[in-house]
Amino acid sequence: MMLVPKFVSEETENKDNFSLSKLSSSASTPVLIRSKRAPYQLWQCVVNVVLIECNNLLAMDSNGFSDPYVKFRLENERYRSKTIRRTLNPRFLEQFQLYVYDTNKMVLNISVYDYDSTSNSDDFIGKTIIDLRTLDIEKTNFVKLELENGAGTVSLLLSITGIYDTAIFPENINYNKIFSPNYKQKVENRYGLINSFRNLEDVGWLRVKVLRAENLASADMNGKSDPFCCLQLNNDYVQTYTVYKTLNPEWGQIFEFEVKDIHSILEVTVFDEDKNKVYEFLGKIEIPLINILFFIY
Repeated sequence: MMLVPKFVSEETENKDNFSLSKLSSSASTPVLIRSKRAPYQLWQCVVNVVLIECNNLLAMDSNGFSDPYVKFRLENERYRSKTIRRTLNPRFLEQFQLYVYDTNKMVLNISVYDYDSTSNSDDFIGKTIIDLRTLDIEKTNFVKLELENGAGTVSLLLSITGIYDTAIFPENINYNKIFSPNYKQKVENRYGLINSFRNLEDVGWLRVKVLRAENLASADMNGKSDPFCCLQLNNDYVQTYTVYKTLNPEWGQIFEFEVKDIHSILEVTVFDEDKNKVYEFLGKIEIPLINILFFIY
């Protein structure tokens, strides 16, 4: 796939009942804390988090409700969600990213609190953890985690993506595997004519190879940019690693998506990575799947 920068107005974005494009981002949420590091210390991968909701939380207030918010900690990376008032089943729909600098330390700590305006400290509701190394990478994983002591549940979408070095997860990433004869046969059997009507929600699969971008806009004072590319298909989100100080980055990364609706739109967006992780939009294209030439693998 060749990516050519193209600006798209917000009015053209697809509006779904549950779309990542509708979620609040870290720019509009209360607290996102990052450790102070060298300006361009290379991170190993990115954890894209969508906080969907909590359910059946403990009531901490006299009115039988709580005012819950969620805290996340991944080593020195921290994030706090917004507060949802008077509920035991808050729906957040917040999206943010945490960066991994050491792949041996990938335990995500999640804590839920009740905001107390009358006290100097908030009430603790419950906590849980998840080892991100147990998840599939370059894929959106839905997880529903139980808080300790039956304090409720937390539902998330987690994507480990932006892998800089494929040797980090050798058991999960193997690009030779997807071109092997066995893999080809598996795909043909799954989507062959004989299985066409067995699962009508499993339409097919899409493989995208992000080759490069050319003639990107300059976002930095040195006349260059630090671009990375994000791909989104419905609620599945992946991204490339960052190529620093260039307007013509080359990635050569392969991603695969499961297709549930042939009318879905693949969104390809390029951002400039900044020192404080506030991304600057460089360009975007939208590709309707119906317009892609389909062929037998």
